[in-house]
Amino acid sequence: MKMQIETPRLLLRPFQLSDAAANFKMDSNPNVLMVDIISMVETMNTTGISHNGGTIYATYATGGGFSLDGIHPTAQGYALVANEIIKTINNGFNANIPTVNPGAYTTIFFE
Repeated sequence: MKMQIETPRLLLRPFQLSDAAANFKMDSNPNVLMVDIISMVETMNTTGISHNGGTIYATYATGGGFSLDGIHPTAQGYALVANEIIKTINNGFNANIPTVNPGAYTTIFFE
C-alpha cells in the first residue's frame, strides 16, 4: 500500500473572490493557503509599502510598484508579491522562510 502525501498549495487572489468561495477552498483542505494580493495592492494604493530604503506605491509610472503597462509589477513589485507568499507560507505552515528586500531590486521612476 502506497502512502499518499498531499502537496501543500497556494491560492493567489489576484481578482475578487467571494469570501464564501475562498473560505470553502481553505476550509475543505488545510493544505491550501490563500495569498491575498488584492489587500497588498490596496495598501500600495493608500499608504504604500515601506521597505529598507523606501516606500513602494501603486501610482502609475512614479510609484515604483508597477511597470509602464500599469498591469505587471516591477522587480520591486514582484519582490512584494514574493514576500506576501512567504508570509502566508510562514504563518500557515509554521515555516521560517526569510523575506526578500524589495530595495535590492530595480524599479521604474518617471519624473
